[in-house]
Amino acid sequence: MSAEEQIPSAPLMYGDGAANVTVAYPAPVPTAELKANQADQPPVMGADGATQAPALPSYESLAHQHALAQQQAVKLTYVDWLPKCLDPGSGGRPPVFQDFSCLIRYANLWLQENSAYQVRTCETLEKKLDPKGGLESEQTLTFQSAFGTNTYIRGLRLWLVPKEDFSQPPQQLAYTNIVPKLDYKTIGRVYGFVHAGPMMLTPVGMHVPTIKFPTFAKLNATVDKFNQGLQTAPLPGQVINIETSHLKFSESFNFKDGSIEPDATCWSEQGTKSKLYVFFLRVFYVQGPPTQEWIAIKDFIPDATRQPTTIGAKPIFEEFNAVLYKAGQWAHSQQGIRVTNIQTVNFKLQRKSLLDLDYGINTNRTDYDDIGFDKDNFSLKVLRVAYTVPANPTLNPTPLQLTSRMFAPYGMSIRSYETTSQTVQRILCWLNLTGVRVLNVETYPVEKNLHSEYLFPDRMLFGVDNTHGHHWLSTIRLYLDGMFQEPAPHLLPPAPVYTAPNMSPSCEIL
Repeated sequence: MSAEEQIPSAPLMYGDGAANVTVAYPAPVPTAELKANQADQPPVMGADGATQAPALPSYESLAHQHALAQQQAVKLTYVDWLPKCLDPGSGGRPPVFQDFSCLIRYANLWLQENSAYQVRTCETLEKKLDPKGGLESEQTLTFQSAFGTNTYIRGLRLWLVPKEDFSQPPQQLAYTNIVPKLDYKTIGRVYGFVHAGPMMLTPVGMHVPTIKFPTFAKLNATVDKFNQGLQTAPLPGQVINIETSHLKFSESFNFKDGSIEPDATCWSEQGTKSKLYVFFLRVFYVQGPPTQEWIAIKDFIPDATRQPTTIGAKPIFEEFNAVLYKAGQWAHSQQGIRVTNIQTVNFKLQRKSLLDLDYGINTNRTDYDDIGFDKDNFSLKVLRVAYTVPANPTLNPTPLQLTSRMFAPYGMSIRSYETTSQTVQRILCWLNLTGVRVLNVETYPVEKNLHSEYLFPDRMLFGVDNTHGHHWLSTIRLYLDGMFQEPAPHLLPPAPVYTAPNMSPSCEIL
């Protein structure tokens, strides 16, 4: 059987409502091996005891997309897994979900059944639960409350491409978390001042409990320590991508209850309470013979085109394409490395010193705070290039030619946007027309003002006012290897009809 015959000609693009998994092409009927596993764990396809793939939705839009998809090959698609709820919680007790390792196990069972595909990118997916604990896995617009409780769960998203070598067995995934070392800095006696005579102040020790403030190892030290361990215990396989993720360590400065649990898939936070977050790395790899390679990271920080000249003003930074160009120039000049993925990472913007008007960031830090009721909370997007360095590097036959293309879900009304499946369908059409190679894919939230038609995904500086809620739109950015020419608009799927408030779809503004 040829490679073309083994690859499905078109995805079905359906979402599985309350199930553990959302897939972008036909779901296989579980084999005996899958059925044997269903006795003690949730099924790979479906939930609540279901053992068969869910039925297709009945609404017409997806049927139309499927008809379009029949005419094009599958160059990129995705599949999502969300953890199963083990305990819904009650009386202020938070819900409990399966940990992240369960999702990898389900993904591996699925990959055994779908050997015509190989994984291009693994993503840790974040989804917000609604106030009743429900979740729409395909929804792309999310509301973040300022004064309520926001509860999130983490899932797994695999971006897949057609398999290149059909002589190879189905891929089996694994991962390892690289967490910065946690330490505590003890703040000793706090001094106050009392009057000891006319115009004199004398320091007097105030007997207050000592404060233990958490500190975290720097990123470069964390990566170096991991690489040292690889010299004696290499990864049993080849790295797919190196993801930077974050977790909430503590809330309301309650550091004694802080913890680092990278495999936890559910957490809650109050919008206006101060929080401390920690960055960690998650290395996804394909199981196989050990590979002698080390991981590395290169950050590209936007240059400030103008620093503020007055207190309270903010600097102006170059936009995404300028930063991507610098990253592309660097990647093109490198030899003996393998770029695994590129990712947008947000770092909190801070003054370089208390009396300094200039702002900057420190990408070597692995923690950041989010102060409640902060109306001046600005972050800067950084382009992070992750790559591996083999023990015996060789010259790259074809240097990487880095480009990028962002896709945002179309709006259909003020609060209704395309689903992820619908957006990916447009991406699929675009890839078939351009023929460019996908290096990796990133799902990235961009703040959306519902009262404006504009979106600003290329702005590298953004601010969040913590005193009111925010809407976030889940965009998809492709990082590509090769130049491309944008297809003519009439060759792409048409945009859906936008329904303005208090207007029917047939109304037109003249």
